Amino acid sequence: MSALTLTLREPLRLPVDASPLTPERLAGLAERELAAVPLQVGNRKVVLGELFSIQQGEPETLVLRGTGTAWRRLGQGMSKGRLVGEGDAGDRLGESMKGGTIEVQGSAGAFVGTLMHAGTIRVAGDVGDFAGSALAGGRSGMAGGALIVGGKLGERAGDRMRRGVIVASGDAGAFTGARMIGGTVIV
Repeated sequence: MSALTLTLREPLRLPVDASPLTPERLAGLAERELAAVPLQVGNRKVVLGELFSIQQGEPETLVLRGTGTAWRRLGQGMSKGRLVGEGDAGDRLGESMKGGTIEVQGSAGAFVGTLMHAGTIRVAGDVGDFAGSALAGGRSGMAGGALIVGGKLGERAGDRMRRGVIVASGDAGAFTGARMIGGTVIV
C-alpha cells in the first residue's frame, strides 16, 4: 500500500510549526480527523485540510509534498516510522528525535538534529548552522543517531555533541565539532 501523502495546495511564506506532522502522531486518524489537525501558521491556527490535500495510505510512512524553508520542526520528537519531505525543510528538523527516519530531498535550515537521541536524518542538499548542536544556552547537542548530508554543513555543526554520527559529502563551516564531547563528524 502507498504512504500517507500530504500535498501542499499553495506555497506559504509565513513560518509553520510542523511538529504535529510525524507518522506516529497521524497514525490511526481518519481522513476527517487528519484534516482537522491544527498547525500554527504565523500567528494563527490553521487546520491541515486547508493547507494540504490528503491521500490516505500507510501511516508508517508520511510523505510531505511542496514544503519549504518556512516549515519548521518537521519530525520533532519522532520515535518511529519514516518521514519524507519532497522539498526543503526549515529550522530544527528532527529536533529531539528518538527513532525512525527522516529524508529531505532538498536542503534544510539551522539546528538539524539538535538534541537527537536515535534515528537517521538524510538531507540531500545543504544544512544550515548548528546541525547536531546544542540549542542556545543548552549544555549538550546530539546524543545519538545519524545525520547524513549530501551537501555542506553550516557553521558549528556538532557543537557540544555527545554521541552519534554526522557525515557530509560537501564542505563544513567554521567551528565544526567545537566543544564536542563524543561522537563522530566526517566531512
